[in-house]
Amino acid sequence: MSCFFFIILILITTDSISIAANDNEAQDLKRIVVSPDPEDQKELEEFPNPVQALPEGPTGYQKVVRVFEGVKQANPGVYWYQIDSLKWIAETSYGNIPASNVEDGDKYAPVKTSVRDRIQMANNPAYIPDTYMDQTKRQVSSDVLIPSPHIAKVETTAYQGKNSLITKLELDPTKTIVTLTSETGKIDSKYYVKEYTKEYGKNPSGKTKYSTLYLTPLNITWRSKWTEQKKFGLQVRSV
Repeated sequence: MSCFFFIILILITTDSISIAANDNEAQDLKRIVVSPDPEDQKELEEFPNPVQALPEGPTGYQKVVRVFEGVKQANPGVYWYQIDSLKWIAETSYGNIPASNVEDGDKYAPVKTSVRDRIQMANNPAYIPDTYMDQTKRQVSSDVLIPSPHIAKVETTAYQGKNSLITKLELDPTKTIVTLTSETGKIDSKYYVKEYTKEYGKNPSGKTKYSTLYLTPLNITWRSKWTEQKKFGLQVRSV
């Protein structure tokens, strides 16, 4: 594991995890990854007032430092589809992941399978906050240019263990790419809640093929720091 990642994991083996039935269980199964930058680990309120005066002289400067923070509730997911053999395939940035076919009522589902995927979240509206707030609680819309935002923290939500089970979160050194490992599918009588299952064709034997989507919800905290120096003249009074 790269030293760039600070990964905080609950020490539970995934084999012994049951699907979360309530918010307390989702909290017990929580996964979180935090940027290693000490400033990203501070609470927004810990940053000083954004206006600070620099040393006096014939010409003075005013240093304005604003730290912006925004949180996006995002819904990446694992998309599965059946091939002609009726086995399932999940397409990921690391290649195709196969899974066996199991019955799910009058339809079918992939057997519970671990899938790892890498997501570039920068400049993607699905992962960018709608609004940002600075350390004075002043809110700005995301259509205002926020300079070079980066991810400070990613964590699971109250749906952890229901729609899917995220077992690992990783943040790359650019702090714009998240790699998540999750379990989706069905095993025995337990299954994760699908967003949808749809018919999308038939195989050569005339059997229906399905596609299905499992969500892997995340809360993504973005940060940005903006610094400006304003020059102003100092009036000198004679006595």
